[in-house]
Amino acid sequence: MIEQYISLAFFLFLLGILGIVVNRKNIIVMLMSIELMLLSINFLLIVSSSLLDNVHGQLFALYILVVAAAE
Repeated sequence: MIEQYISLAFFLFLLGILGIVVNRKNIIVMLMSIELMLLSINFLLIVSSSLLDNVHGQLFALYILVVAAAE
């Protein structure tokens, strides 16, 4: 079950990298790709935090969302 979550987060992260590499001229698409990368990391933090029954990963994901919103 954890393998499926990891593979989904990895696929979303690669999609964000691909969006940055392909669209160098469009700043909006680059920012959306960075946001997609941050959200995939947040997804992985929340999944691992809930599986390990630890709140620290969820708090760290919340901090990442705050920083992304300030961007």
